[in-house]
Amino acid sequence: MPPSIGYLLLLAVTFSAVSCNSPSVPNNDTVNPKEPALPLVGTVNLYDQPAGELTQTLAPGDYFQLSGQQSADLYWRRTGADTLLEPYLEVLLADSSRHWLYADPHYFDLKKEAEQWQWNNRLRSILSPDQWRAYQQLQEQWSATTLHTPLLLLFQATRKLRDELETALRAYPRLPLVAYETVLPGCLAYYHDNNVAWWIDFNQWHQRAAEQQAVAEQALFNFYATKVYPPDGMEYHYPAWQFPVGANQAHSLLGRGQHLKLLHALDSLQQQFSFANAEWDRIRDHLLQDLTTQETTYWEPWSVIDSTLRLVLTQELLGLSEFERERIILHQERLRQQGEHGPQFDFRNR
Repeated sequence: MPPSIGYLLLLAVTFSAVSCNSPSVPNNDTVNPKEPALPLVGTVNLYDQPAGELTQTLAPGDYFQLSGQQSADLYWRRTGADTLLEPYLEVLLADSSRHWLYADPHYFDLKKEAEQWQWNNRLRSILSPDQWRAYQQLQEQWSATTLHTPLLLLFQATRKLRDELETALRAYPRLPLVAYETVLPGCLAYYHDNNVAWWIDFNQWHQRAAEQQAVAEQALFNFYATKVYPPDGMEYHYPAWQFPVGANQAHSLLGRGQHLKLLHALDSLQQQFSFANAEWDRIRDHLLQDLTTQETTYWEPWSVIDSTLRLVLTQELLGLSEFERERIILHQERLRQQGEHGPQFDFRNR
Protein backbone atom coordinates (compact mmCIF):
# COMPACT_ATOMS: atom_id res chain seq x y z
CA MET A 1 0.00 0.00 0.00
CA PRO A 2 1.51 3.42 -0.92
CA PRO A 3 2.61 5.60 2.01
CA SER A 4 0.05 8.24 2.91
CA ILE A 5 0.69 11.96 2.63
CA GLY A 6 0.02 12.42 6.32
CA TYR A 7 2.52 9.69 7.14
CA LEU A 8 5.32 11.49 5.33
CA LEU A 9 4.39 14.76 6.98
CA LEU A 10 5.34 13.25 10.32
CA LEU A 11 8.79 14.48 9.38
CA ALA A 12 7.56 17.96 10.22
CA VAL A 13 7.35 17.14 13.94
CA THR A 14 10.06 18.96 15.89
CA PHE A 15 12.61 16.79 17.64
CA SER A 16 15.48 17.59 19.97
CA ALA A 17 18.89 16.14 20.73
CA VAL A 18 20.55 16.01 24.15
CA SER A 19 24.19 16.71 24.92
CA CYS A 20 26.75 14.06 24.02
CA ASN A 21 28.88 14.79 27.06
CA SER A 22 26.97 12.58 29.48
CA PRO A 23 25.45 9.08 29.31
CA SER A 24 22.03 9.14 27.73
CA VAL A 25 18.93 7.32 28.82
CA PRO A 26 18.20 4.41 26.45
CA ASN A 27 15.64 5.33 23.85
CA ASN A 28 12.91 2.87 24.81
CA ASP A 29 10.77 4.09 21.94
CA THR A 30 13.17 2.59 19.41
CA VAL A 31 12.69 -1.02 20.47
CA ASN A 32 12.12 -3.23 17.43
CA PRO A 33 11.78 -6.98 16.99
CA LYS A 34 15.08 -8.73 17.68
CA GLU A 35 17.51 -8.37 14.81
CA PRO A 36 20.12 -10.89 13.71
CA ALA A 37 23.65 -10.22 14.88
CA LEU A 38 26.24 -8.90 12.47
CA PRO A 39 29.45 -10.93 12.13
CA LEU A 40 32.18 -9.58 14.41
CA VAL A 41 35.64 -9.02 12.97
CA GLY A 42 37.34 -8.42 16.30
CA THR A 43 36.91 -8.30 20.06
CA VAL A 44 34.46 -5.68 21.32
CA ASN A 45 33.70 -4.30 24.77
CA LEU A 46 30.26 -4.52 26.37
CA TYR A 47 28.91 -2.02 28.90
CA ASP A 48 26.15 -1.93 31.49
CA GLN A 49 24.64 1.19 29.86
CA PRO A 50 25.55 3.62 27.10
CA ALA A 51 29.00 5.03 27.93
CA GLY A 52 28.78 3.09 31.20
CA GLU A 53 30.98 0.56 33.03
CA LEU A 54 32.75 -2.24 31.16
CA THR A 55 31.06 -5.59 31.88
CA GLN A 56 32.72 -8.09 29.52
CA THR A 57 33.95 -8.59 25.98
CA LEU A 58 32.72 -10.37 22.87
CA ALA A 59 34.98 -12.18 20.43
CA PRO A 60 34.28 -13.33 16.85
CA GLY A 61 32.05 -16.39 17.03
CA ASP A 62 30.45 -15.49 20.37
CA TYR A 63 26.65 -15.56 20.35
CA PHE A 64 24.79 -12.26 20.62
CA GLN A 65 21.72 -10.69 19.14
CA LEU A 66 20.81 -7.03 18.59
CA SER A 67 17.62 -6.12 20.46
CA GLY A 68 16.88 -3.18 18.18
CA GLN A 69 17.16 -0.72 21.07
CA GLN A 70 19.63 2.16 20.83
CA SER A 71 20.91 4.91 23.06
CA ALA A 72 19.00 8.19 22.79
CA ASP A 73 22.24 10.03 22.15
CA LEU A 74 25.28 9.89 19.90
CA TYR A 75 28.85 9.61 21.20
CA TRP A 76 32.09 10.88 19.77
CA ARG A 77 35.17 8.69 19.42
CA ARG A 78 38.47 8.99 17.62
CA THR A 79 39.73 5.69 16.16
CA GLY A 80 42.96 5.98 14.23
CA ALA A 81 42.28 8.44 11.42
CA ASP A 82 38.50 8.11 11.77
CA THR A 83 36.18 10.44 13.66
CA LEU A 84 33.16 8.45 14.83
CA LEU A 85 29.80 9.76 16.00
CA GLU A 86 27.66 6.74 16.84
CA PRO A 87 25.06 5.49 19.33
CA TYR A 88 25.31 2.47 21.58
CA LEU A 89 23.35 -0.65 20.58
CA GLU A 90 21.79 -3.05 23.06
CA VAL A 91 22.74 -6.72 22.66
CA LEU A 92 21.27 -9.90 24.11
CA LEU A 93 23.62 -12.74 25.03
CA ALA A 94 22.98 -16.48 25.26
CA ASP A 95 22.28 -16.20 29.01
CA SER A 96 19.57 -13.56 28.24
CA SER A 97 21.63 -10.81 29.83
CA ARG A 98 21.54 -7.36 28.23
CA HIS A 99 24.56 -5.20 27.50
CA TRP A 100 25.53 -2.24 25.32
CA LEU A 101 28.20 -1.92 22.67
CA TYR A 102 29.40 1.10 20.73
CA ALA A 103 28.22 1.05 17.11
CA ASP A 104 31.71 1.28 15.62
CA PRO A 105 31.43 0.03 12.02
CA HIS A 106 34.94 -1.44 12.29
CA TYR A 107 33.60 -4.05 14.73
CA PHE A 108 31.40 -5.71 12.12
CA ASP A 109 31.58 -7.23 8.67
CA LEU A 110 29.39 -4.66 6.91
CA LYS A 111 30.65 -5.23 3.35
CA LYS A 112 29.96 -2.00 1.43
CA GLU A 113 27.08 -0.85 3.62
CA ALA A 114 29.06 0.80 6.43
CA GLU A 115 28.01 4.38 5.67
CA GLN A 116 24.32 3.52 5.32
CA TRP A 117 24.44 1.42 8.49
CA GLN A 118 26.03 4.28 10.43
CA TRP A 119 23.47 6.89 9.35
CA ASN A 120 20.59 4.51 9.97
CA ASN A 121 21.86 4.13 13.53
CA ARG A 122 22.45 7.84 14.03
CA LEU A 123 19.05 8.89 12.74
CA ARG A 124 17.23 6.19 14.69
CA SER A 125 18.76 7.66 17.84
CA ILE A 126 17.99 11.29 16.97
CA LEU A 127 14.53 10.86 15.41
CA SER A 128 11.35 9.60 17.02
CA PRO A 129 10.13 6.20 15.78
CA ASP A 130 7.47 7.82 13.58
CA GLN A 131 9.99 10.28 12.16
CA TRP A 132 12.45 7.50 11.45
CA ARG A 133 9.87 5.45 9.58
CA ALA A 134 8.82 8.55 7.63
CA TYR A 135 12.46 9.26 6.77
CA GLN A 136 12.78 5.73 5.39
CA GLN A 137 9.67 6.30 3.29
CA LEU A 138 11.11 9.57 1.99
CA GLN A 139 14.33 7.89 0.88
CA GLU A 140 12.42 5.05 -0.75
CA GLN A 141 10.13 7.45 -2.59
CA TRP A 142 13.05 9.56 -3.84
CA SER A 143 14.69 6.44 -5.26
CA ALA A 144 11.52 4.95 -6.72
CA THR A 145 10.80 5.07 -10.44
CA THR A 146 7.19 6.11 -9.82
CA LEU A 147 6.15 8.29 -6.89
CA HIS A 148 3.09 7.42 -4.82
CA THR A 149 3.19 10.74 -2.97
CA PRO A 150 3.17 14.24 -4.51
CA LEU A 151 6.73 15.45 -5.03
CA LEU A 152 5.84 18.79 -3.46
CA LEU A 153 5.11 17.08 -0.14
CA LEU A 154 8.38 15.14 -0.32
CA PHE A 155 10.21 18.41 -0.93
CA GLN A 156 8.53 20.16 1.99
CA ALA A 157 9.20 17.21 4.30
CA THR A 158 12.85 17.15 3.23
CA ARG A 159 13.26 20.86 3.88
CA LYS A 160 11.64 20.56 7.32
CA LEU A 161 13.80 17.58 8.24
CA ARG A 162 16.88 19.43 6.97
CA ASP A 163 16.16 22.37 9.27
CA GLU A 164 15.64 20.08 12.26
CA LEU A 165 18.74 17.99 11.60
CA GLU A 166 20.90 21.10 11.32
CA THR A 167 19.70 22.18 14.76
CA ALA A 168 20.00 18.74 16.37
CA LEU A 169 23.48 18.00 15.05
CA ARG A 170 24.89 21.21 16.54
CA ALA A 171 25.05 19.32 19.83
CA TYR A 172 27.68 16.96 18.40
CA PRO A 173 31.19 17.17 17.00
CA ARG A 174 31.13 17.46 13.24
CA LEU A 175 32.19 14.65 10.93
CA PRO A 176 34.12 14.94 7.66
CA LEU A 177 31.86 16.58 5.08
CA VAL A 178 31.74 13.46 2.92
CA ALA A 179 29.86 11.68 5.72
CA TYR A 180 26.81 13.95 5.26
CA GLU A 181 26.54 13.90 1.47
CA THR A 182 23.91 11.18 1.08
CA VAL A 183 21.82 11.85 4.19
CA LEU A 184 19.14 14.00 2.52
CA PRO A 185 17.83 13.64 -1.04
CA GLY A 186 18.26 16.57 -3.41
CA CYS A 187 20.59 18.41 -1.02
CA LEU A 188 24.27 19.37 -0.87
CA ALA A 189 26.08 19.28 2.48
CA TYR A 190 28.42 22.08 3.56
CA TYR A 191 29.80 23.65 6.74
CA HIS A 192 28.38 26.91 8.11
CA ASP A 193 29.71 28.51 11.31
CA ASN A 194 31.56 25.24 12.00
CA ASN A 195 28.33 23.23 11.83
CA VAL A 196 27.00 20.96 9.12
CA ALA A 197 24.19 22.31 6.95
CA TRP A 198 22.55 21.40 3.66
CA TRP A 199 21.70 23.52 0.62
CA ILE A 200 18.73 22.38 -1.43
CA ASP A 201 19.73 21.61 -5.02
CA PHE A 202 16.68 22.77 -7.01
CA ASN A 203 18.16 21.34 -10.20
CA GLN A 204 17.77 17.82 -8.80
CA TRP A 205 14.20 18.52 -7.69
CA HIS A 206 13.35 20.01 -11.09
CA GLN A 207 14.78 16.96 -12.84
CA ARG A 208 12.77 14.65 -10.57
CA ALA A 209 9.61 16.64 -11.34
CA ALA A 210 10.28 16.33 -15.07
CA GLU A 211 10.74 12.57 -14.74
CA GLN A 212 7.39 12.32 -12.94
CA GLN A 213 5.70 14.76 -15.35
CA ALA A 214 4.66 16.80 -12.31
CA VAL A 215 3.84 20.08 -14.06
CA ALA A 216 3.22 22.25 -10.99
CA GLU A 217 6.40 21.07 -9.31
CA GLN A 218 8.38 21.60 -12.52
CA ALA A 219 7.22 25.23 -12.61
CA LEU A 220 7.98 25.67 -8.91
CA PHE A 221 11.47 24.19 -8.93
CA ASN A 222 12.34 25.96 -12.17
CA PHE A 223 11.33 29.26 -10.54
CA TYR A 224 13.45 28.50 -7.50
CA ALA A 225 16.43 27.52 -9.67
CA THR A 226 16.30 30.32 -12.25
CA LYS A 227 14.67 33.26 -10.43
CA VAL A 228 15.28 32.82 -6.71
CA TYR A 229 18.72 31.16 -6.70
CA PRO A 230 20.34 31.76 -10.09
CA PRO A 231 22.64 30.97 -11.78
CA ASP A 232 23.43 27.63 -10.11
CA GLY A 233 19.98 26.72 -8.84
CA MET A 234 21.42 26.08 -5.38
CA GLU A 235 19.86 27.42 -2.20
CA TYR A 236 22.82 29.51 -1.16
CA HIS A 237 22.59 31.91 1.77
CA TYR A 238 20.72 34.70 -0.03
CA PRO A 239 18.24 34.94 -2.93
CA ALA A 240 18.85 36.87 -6.15
CA TRP A 241 17.23 40.07 -4.85
CA GLN A 242 19.82 40.51 -2.11
CA PHE A 243 23.51 41.39 -2.46
CA PRO A 244 25.66 39.35 -0.05
CA VAL A 245 28.60 41.02 1.63
CA GLY A 246 29.39 38.02 3.83
CA ALA A 247 28.00 34.69 4.93
CA ASN A 248 25.71 36.40 7.46
CA GLN A 249 24.95 39.78 5.88
CA ALA A 250 23.34 41.05 2.66
CA HIS A 251 21.77 44.26 1.37
CA SER A 252 18.48 44.44 -0.48
CA LEU A 253 18.65 45.18 -4.23
CA LEU A 254 15.26 46.90 -4.14
CA GLY A 255 15.17 49.53 -6.86
CA ARG A 256 16.61 47.41 -9.65
CA GLY A 257 13.30 46.06 -10.85
CA GLN A 258 13.64 42.49 -9.58
CA HIS A 259 11.09 42.67 -6.79
CA LEU A 260 8.22 43.97 -8.90
CA LYS A 261 8.98 41.63 -11.78
CA LEU A 262 9.02 38.63 -9.46
CA LEU A 263 5.83 39.67 -7.67
CA HIS A 264 4.01 39.78 -11.03
CA ALA A 265 5.50 36.42 -12.00
CA LEU A 266 4.30 34.89 -8.73
CA ASP A 267 0.76 36.14 -9.35
CA SER A 268 0.76 34.49 -12.77
CA LEU A 269 2.21 31.20 -11.53
CA GLN A 270 -0.20 31.06 -8.60
CA GLN A 271 -3.14 31.34 -10.99
CA GLN A 272 -1.75 28.55 -13.17
CA PHE A 273 -0.49 26.19 -10.47
CA SER A 274 -2.56 26.69 -7.33
CA PHE A 275 -1.44 23.27 -6.05
CA ALA A 276 1.83 24.94 -5.01
CA ASN A 277 0.17 27.93 -3.33
CA ALA A 278 2.04 27.46 -0.07
CA GLU A 279 5.37 27.76 -1.88
CA TRP A 280 4.35 30.76 -3.98
CA ASP A 281 3.23 32.48 -0.76
CA ARG A 282 6.49 31.57 0.94
CA ILE A 283 8.57 33.15 -1.84
CA ARG A 284 6.32 36.23 -1.92
CA ASP A 285 6.66 36.70 1.85
CA HIS A 286 10.42 36.57 1.49
CA LEU A 287 10.30 39.22 -1.24
CA LEU A 288 8.01 41.50 0.75
CA GLN A 289 10.36 41.45 3.72
CA ASP A 290 12.59 43.85 1.77
CA LEU A 291 9.63 46.24 1.52
CA THR A 292 8.39 45.99 5.10
CA THR A 293 11.12 44.91 7.52
CA GLN A 294 12.64 47.62 9.68
CA GLU A 295 16.14 46.11 9.76
CA THR A 296 16.54 45.89 5.96
CA THR A 297 19.52 47.72 4.49
CA TYR A 298 19.61 48.82 0.84
CA TRP A 299 22.21 48.81 -1.90
CA GLU A 300 20.57 51.77 -3.67
CA PRO A 301 20.08 55.38 -2.41
CA TRP A 302 16.90 56.60 -0.74
CA SER A 303 15.53 58.29 -3.86
CA VAL A 304 15.52 54.96 -5.72
CA ILE A 305 14.02 53.08 -2.76
CA ASP A 306 11.28 55.68 -2.31
CA SER A 307 10.24 55.70 -5.98
CA THR A 308 10.22 51.89 -6.07
CA LEU A 309 7.99 51.62 -3.01
CA ARG A 310 5.58 54.13 -4.52
CA LEU A 311 5.54 52.19 -7.79
CA VAL A 312 4.76 48.90 -6.01
CA LEU A 313 1.83 50.51 -4.23
CA THR A 314 0.28 51.50 -7.58
CA GLN A 315 0.32 47.93 -8.90
CA GLU A 316 -2.61 45.50 -8.98
CA LEU A 317 -1.06 42.45 -7.37
CA LEU A 318 -3.10 39.46 -6.22
CA GLY A 319 -0.67 38.64 -3.46
CA LEU A 320 -0.49 42.18 -2.08
CA SER A 321 -3.22 42.47 0.52
CA GLU A 322 -4.40 45.70 2.12
CA PHE A 323 -2.53 44.69 5.24
CA GLU A 324 0.71 44.32 3.27
CA ARG A 325 0.13 47.68 1.56
CA GLU A 326 -0.25 49.33 4.95
CA ARG A 327 2.98 47.72 6.10
CA ILE A 328 4.80 49.05 3.03
CA ILE A 329 3.45 52.58 3.64
CA LEU A 330 4.51 52.42 7.28
CA HIS A 331 7.98 51.21 6.34
CA GLN A 332 8.29 53.90 3.67
CA GLU A 333 7.46 56.62 6.18
CA ARG A 334 9.91 55.15 8.68
CA LEU A 335 12.69 55.25 6.09
CA ARG A 336 11.74 58.77 4.92
CA GLN A 337 12.35 60.10 8.43
CA GLN A 338 16.01 59.07 8.16
CA GLY A 339 16.56 61.53 5.32
CA GLU A 340 18.50 61.08 2.11
CA HIS A 341 21.70 60.07 3.90
CA GLY A 342 20.11 57.65 6.34
CA PRO A 343 22.17 54.72 7.68
CA GLN A 344 20.13 52.09 5.80
CA PHE A 345 20.69 53.40 2.23
CA ASP A 346 23.28 53.56 -0.54
CA PHE A 347 25.58 50.76 0.60
CA ARG A 348 26.81 50.54 -2.98
CA ASN A 349 28.84 53.72 -2.43
CA ARG A 350 30.14 52.98 1.06
